Amino acid sequence: MNPTDVANGIREYTTASDIDIADMKEIQNIIYDVSGYILGLIVTVLCLGITVITALDICYITMPSFQEKVRNHNWDSGSTGKLRLVSNDARISVNKANTSSTGTSALKIYITSRIKTYMILAIVIYLSLGGIYGIIPLVVKIVRAIMSAFYVFIN
Repeated sequence: MNPTDVANGIREYTTASDIDIADMKEIQNIIYDVSGYILGLIVTVLCLGITVITALDICYITMPSFQEKVRNHNWDSGSTGKLRLVSNDARISVNKANTSSTGTSALKIYITSRIKTYMILAIVIYLSLGGIYGIIPLVVKIVRAIMSAFYVFIN
């Protein structure tokens, strides 16, 4: 007996007024797959984005020629309509290190200010990958409620 036979057997036990359990299970599997792919894509974009941003920030902090180029093109200001290549944390870290006489490294200032961002990203990635089994049933429950509401209106 294969899964198709089991699904057909379940369909035989449902009447026209009952919800087709086999079809709902197939829809649930589709929702699980699609939401898993979407969350995986979001996590990939977040990881790649934070890597690129961090690399550009470190270049900005450690290379004066890169700082000059970014400042000349106004890529560090975040003005409306302008491309922004470095984060505020990197810009502020360089300014603090240049203006303070404490001898603190700009990289140390940057890392201490970015820990919050990395912690939030770690929580989002955990929820997307490890905690996905808590999120997907919620999405499935919402979709089931919507589908059952449509089922009531159709019949």
